[in-house]
Amino acid sequence: TIAELLKETRMKKKLSQEEAANVLHISQAYYSRMERGLREPDITLLKGIGEFSGLSKTPAEYSHLYRW
Repeated sequence: TIAELLKETRMKKKLSQEEAANVLHISQAYYSRMERGLREPDITLLKGIGEFSGLSKTPAEYSHLYRW
């Protein structure tokens, strides 16, 4: 899931949630909700999450990570 991807990447990079949120240009509260699986990211944020995580897919290619 995106939540797992975010947490795994943040832990590997040894970042706090606030630092990870700053990288993605979002609030720490929004980041925290995404990492805990309480909030899905906006489609426009997926590219940034991919770059943060070292993935290089287009937003459409991330759609399988969403819970429809």
